[in-house]
Amino acid sequence: MFYHAPYGTLPHEEKKLIVLCRWFCLLACLPGLALASDRRPPVYPFALVNVWWKCSQTTDDLQELRVDFEIVREVSADYALYIAPLGLIRLAEIAAYGGLQTQVHAWNSLHQQKPLTIGRGALFSRWARDGGKVPLAFMRGEAETYYEADGYEGEFASVRSRYAWRSGHYSYRLVREQVSPPAGYSGRWYAASIERRGAGEVPQYIGSLFFEGKHFPLRPRIANFVEVYGRRSQIPESEVIFSPPQINGQPCLPERVTPNFSVKYPKRYATFEQLPDGRARVVAVPEGY
Repeated sequence: MFYHAPYGTLPHEEKKLIVLCRWFCLLACLPGLALASDRRPPVYPFALVNVWWKCSQTTDDLQELRVDFEIVREVSADYALYIAPLGLIRLAEIAAYGGLQTQVHAWNSLHQQKPLTIGRGALFSRWARDGGKVPLAFMRGEAETYYEADGYEGEFASVRSRYAWRSGHYSYRLVREQVSPPAGYSGRWYAASIERRGAGEVPQYIGSLFFEGKHFPLRPRIANFVEVYGRRSQIPESEVIFSPPQINGQPCLPERVTPNFSVKYPKRYATFEQLPDGRARVVAVPEGY
């Protein structure tokens, strides 16, 4: 009954009991509070790790690029996690990237450009070349394709689609398209698709981006990454295994495979291991180490 009385009117012993109970509850909650804090990255977006493949062969004319990868653990949509088998490439000296996200943001249409969230999905993005903006005419897709272009992480353009990914083996693929360039430009289109392997599923088309230029070499350094984005998402328990890229139907012959962790922060939030079969294994460590 004394919990209903004003605190100032309680006997001294009962006041002490209430204070002790409050301290006990606070101490009991501290491990959970610390865990929640440790699961938050120091900044957003935050690359848990970048995996760099330095291929020994040169590619003067890219026709197809494929990266196989395995998502070992299920990842809840409560987290904002970006798994990028196409972590970074330079095609015709234009930077591009793509992969899977738990929460994909996009425009409702290319013309209205109202922001919305489409849930789990796949995306393919490129940055502007030599400053300026990427023309909207450099994005193309089907009725199920969404778009976004902005300058909040450098001027970029992106094609996106809903894709209910989960754990499993996947292939992310870029393929040159025989499609006419936008009026007034020279260059070529590349289409992105995602496929869950071994499950009887057909590849899903994500969308296409135009790359301006006359020559289309691919730099031999290709990255994968795993990233937490958004503003409040925590780091999930996750594990991804990336296979060496395949360029024009031939596997990358890596001179080396190198993980890159942020040097600004004392903790690491992922581990890296190169497996005996040549694949690169990345495991998130939410609490750091």
